[in-house]
Order: sequence, then structure tokens, then C-alpha cells
Amino acid sequence: MDPNSFINVHVYDGELRDIFKPSRYYTVEEKTILFGMLYPRLQNPVSRNMLEIMTADLHKSGNYQVENDLDASDILADLINMGLTPHLTSAISEQLSDSRQLGTCPSGRTTRLLQLWRAFNGK
Repeated sequence: MDPNSFINVHVYDGELRDIFKPSRYYTVEEKTILFGMLYPRLQNPVSRNMLEIMTADLHKSGNYQVENDLDASDILADLINMGLTPHLTSAISEQLSDSRQLGTCPSGRTTRLLQLWRAFNGK
């Protein structure tokens, strides 16, 4: 596979239901606080911009992917709540940057963050 090619995340539409099991429910206010904790740790301006978009979308439907019944803001909140180690922060930054550059659609947001959640969740 060409290292400069990317998988179309829409191939997973409808295939990722029932994978994400958050550690708890997060309110919009809690997510806002958690996202605010992450923001200053992001060095990449593209990642920061994507986090700004996701934060603005907490009051809209831009984080929610209907096909998999997933909300990217729930996944990101759970990731941050795991503890922002340098390794996790770097991984989140890379996925946010990819989401911003390759398309900010809910499918891209949820698929990219879900793979991190699975990798760092340890379950």
C-alpha cells in the first residue's frame, strides 16, 4: 500500500456499533472542561483548530455519526479522562490533525478517535 494513501473512513459506516463503551457519561460542560485541559498541550495548530471545531460542535450535531451511533466528543472526553500522558496526547494530536486535514466529517472524527480509544483503553 502506498504510504501516502489513506483508507476512506466511510467504509466503516455502520460497522462500528457497540464497540465504544465509555467509562462514564460526560455532560457538555464536563467535555468543555476536558477539551480545555487538552488544548494547551497540543503543539500542532492544525490539531488545535480541530479541537476548536469539536468544541464548537458540542452544541450542534457535528460530532455525532448516525451510521454508527457514535459521538466523537464522547470518545475524546473518555480518552482525556484516561490521563493525558505525553504518549496519549501525541496520539490524540495526530488524529485530530488527520481529521482536520482529511475531512472533518463525523465519520472521520469517530473512526480516528475510536481506534485510539481501543488502543489505550486496554480492554
